[in-house]
Amino acid sequence: MTMSRNQLRAARILLCLSQEELAALSNVGVATIRRYETGASITTANVEMLRAAAETAGAVFLEGQEVSGTRIGDGVALKGVDELPVDTSERLNRRWDVKTLLTTTPARNPDKHLI
Repeated sequence: MTMSRNQLRAARILLCLSQEELAALSNVGVATIRRYETGASITTANVEMLRAAAETAGAVFLEGQEVSGTRIGDGVALKGVDELPVDTSERLNRRWDVKTLLTTTPARNPDKHLI
């Protein structure tokens, strides 16, 4: 499966990675990441290196499917909290209260707001 520019950007956001941080993890230049995320073509090798880096950091790329006659597009999810690499868990914990995000629903705690 390939990885679209929207999936890459979504993965970066889920993993709390800047373009610079992803560049360091993937050995792909920041300019290449910027070009891809804004719609330009990049080499298949660069796409594969970006995807591998995002997967190593904890992203899971989902293939689109048809549900009840409606096409659901490709997506991205985070691995389970217990499956995330330590550096990803630490980065997420610094930027988000991950346990609250994963366990709080508005019905249980209406004062907590998710972005």
